[in-house]
Amino acid sequence: MQIHRVRGNDLKDALQRARQSYGEGAMVISHENSPGGGITLAVAQEGDRGANAPKSSVIEGVVTPGKVELKSFRAETGLSPGFEEVQARLLRTGCTEEWSRRLCLRAAEQSDPGGHPMDTIGAAIGSEARIARLPKAPGVTRVITFVGNTGVGKTTGLVKLGARLVKSKRVVSLATLDASRVGAVDQLRAYGRLLGSPLRILKSEDPLSPESLGVPGKDIVLLDTTGRAQSDPHRLVAFHDTLTTGNRMTRLDAFLVLSATSSRAALQEVSEAYGDLPLAGCVITKLDETRCPSPVIEHVTELGLPVAFLSNGQDIGRNFHRATPELLADMLLLGRIE
Repeated sequence: MQIHRVRGNDLKDALQRARQSYGEGAMVISHENSPGGGITLAVAQEGDRGANAPKSSVIEGVVTPGKVELKSFRAETGLSPGFEEVQARLLRTGCTEEWSRRLCLRAAEQSDPGGHPMDTIGAAIGSEARIARLPKAPGVTRVITFVGNTGVGKTTGLVKLGARLVKSKRVVSLATLDASRVGAVDQLRAYGRLLGSPLRILKSEDPLSPESLGVPGKDIVLLDTTGRAQSDPHRLVAFHDTLTTGNRMTRLDAFLVLSATSSRAALQEVSEAYGDLPLAGCVITKLDETRCPSPVIEHVTELGLPVAFLSNGQDIGRNFHRATPELLADMLLLGRIE
C-alpha cells in the first residue's frame, strides 16, 4: 500500500487537497500537525489499499479507527453531505449550530449503510429528547395540572386533554385556581358543560386538598392554574408534599406548558420559575403560529424534561397530539407537524 502525504493550512484545507489529488475514494490513515503550522494527512488511494490496511476517518478533527472513507468525510461541519442538508433544515427551523450538529452526528452513527439521512433523524431525536410516560396507577385519582405563563394555552390544552379522557370513558372533573380573572371561570364552566364535567372553583385563600378539588369518585381531576409564578408553584409544591407524605390515593402530575413562539430567554425564565415543582413533563403549544419551533425542543432536551403533548391549533378534537419522536422530527425538520 502506497501512502501519500498531503499538507494543508488546516484540516479542512488538507481534506480538500486530498480529494482533489486522490479522489473521493481515498482514505486518511493519520494526521499530524506540520512543522511551522498546518496539518499533514497520510492518505491511501482506493486502489492502493491492502486487505489489512487500517481504516480511519476524520471526525471533528480527530482520526478515528474503523469508520468510513474520504467520500463521507466530515470536514469543518463534522458531517457528510447528506447530513449537512439535514443540518441546514434544522438551522432554518431555529436550531443552534452546536445542537443541530450534535443531533446529526448522532443520527449518522445510528444510520444503516445506504440509509437516507432524513430517515434516521427521528431515531436520533428519540435518543436526545425524552417522551413523557404516565405509568398506570389503579385505584389512584390523578390531579393533572398545566402550569406556565398566562396566554400560552394552559386552559385550552387541559380541555383538549379532557376531551381525550372523556372519549376513553374516564370520569373527569375540572377545577381552577383562576377565580379572579375576568371571564376565566365562565370560559372553563362552558368547557365543563361541553365535556359533561363539573367544575370546582378555588379562591386564593382556599386550601388545596383532595376534598376541595372534588377528587372522590373521579378518575381524573384537571386543575387549571392562574399563570402567576408568584403563587402557583408555592401552592402546588405544598399540595404535592401533602400527597406524598399522606394521601396516597391521589397523585399530582404537573406539566409545564411552553409556547413554541417564546424566545429562549422567556423559556428559561418560566422554567426557572417552576423549578421547585416536580414536573411530569411538558406540553408544547402554538405550533401553528411559528415555522421555527426548534428552540423549545432544544430547551426541554437540555433540561431533560419529557415532552408529553403537542398542540397546533384551537380545534379541541384534532389539534392535540401525544408526543412521539416522529412528530418531534417533523417539528425540527419541517417547522410544523405533518
